[in-house]
Amino acid sequence: MANAQCDESGAVVGVFANPQAGLSIEIADHDPRLSAFASSQVAPRIAAECQRRIYAVASQNCQMNITAWIASGQASASDKAAFAAALGWVQAMRAACATMTAAEDPAFMDEAAWPTCPPQAAALAARF
Repeated sequence: MANAQCDESGAVVGVFANPQAGLSIEIADHDPRLSAFASSQVAPRIAAECQRRIYAVASQNCQMNITAWIASGQASASDKAAFAAALGWVQAMRAACATMTAAEDPAFMDEAAWPTCPPQAAALAARF
């Protein structure tokens, strides 16, 4: 049995380890509402992990500064190539995020589940 909080329609909106007086009801572990709730919780966690991994290489400010640098025309050919590699990596990260979200993949915290950042992209980000 699970201790769940449900909305007016009966959908599970929260799960508790212990009963919560006036707030939770007991439902069977195999109740499909628990599966639906668990599924709704996975997608935001996968998206947050994707964002965390991207920002670990290049924060939002770093990304804006690199973009401005490239747009200014001052970047060398190697910087432009590193920027292209970084964009390709971010696209691959977003694709991996979408695939894991669609599959509700519980292994999204595994390092092997995510594309590796190209070294030239990481080196470029480290400069900014």
